[in-house]
Amino acid sequence: MISFSILIGVLDGFGLTMFLPLLQMVNDSSAIDPESLGKLKFLVNFIEDMVVTINLVSILGLMTIFILVIGLIHYLFGISQVNV
Repeated sequence: MISFSILIGVLDGFGLTMFLPLLQMVNDSSAIDPESLGKLKFLVNFIEDMVVTINLVSILGLMTIFILVIGLIHYLFGISQVNV
């Protein structure tokens, strides 16, 4: 149960972190500055290394994937609580 909670917290953080590049794209759609994310710039660098061009649609897609995975983990966490 603790591992589910930690995993949900980490994925929530990644999902919320994706709002910053999204807001940068809305403000200035030319480029994203990974340095503005501070120590979480590795997330943008990882996305760029996966040969995914960072644009508005890809950021929204990644946020959707994070939210769906978080929902699935919440569901599995609920099932494990019922079983315990």
